[in-house]
Amino acid sequence: MNLVTRILSCCLVAFAITTANPASADDYIIDASHSAAIFKAPHRDAGSVFGMIPAISGTLHIDAANPGENSVSVVVRPDSLTTFQAKRDDHLKSPDFFNSKEFPEMKYESKSWKKTSESTYQVTGNLTIIGVTKEVTAEVKHTGTFTNEKGQTATGYETTFEIDRTDFGMNFGVAKAGGIGTIIEITFSIECQKK
Repeated sequence: MNLVTRILSCCLVAFAITTANPASADDYIIDASHSAAIFKAPHRDAGSVFGMIPAISGTLHIDAANPGENSVSVVVRPDSLTTFQAKRDDHLKSPDFFNSKEFPEMKYESKSWKKTSESTYQVTGNLTIIGVTKEVTAEVKHTGTFTNEKGQTATGYETTFEIDRTDFGMNFGVAKAGGIGTIIEITFSIECQKK
């Protein structure tokens, strides 16, 4: 075997190894400055109240070749919430609702990912609010990936789903006619920086 043949053989072996075992799994950290948890609650059968919880952190693992190996862990601090009304914010942080002093963190931990299209996934995981954990399944959309001139990569995901707040023991105002609704719409929008 001459030198050229040996070089070509080595290149083919290296190519076969890298294509058979692609390095497609990446780990990310949630960028709090470009992420948020947003909630929408019905109010007095007439309108809606919107709020944002900006203190959000967590990690994301994405395996492009094996989506079932994907995972996400999100932590949200309800003491950072704002509805842009200070009195209402204080009430929402009280034991009537989020009880943020006793329960300073809300968490979501995924258990399974299923790819449903080129950019969407069905994700099932555990959502914990005021110490109560419930399983939640949501449709998650990959909103994009960007690499800047420094070679730093960011990727984003977003989902909107509904919960019944009474499932988590949040019962204030339920019995009052025309009070606060029980079905809360939650949106998680996260942008993550590659480690």
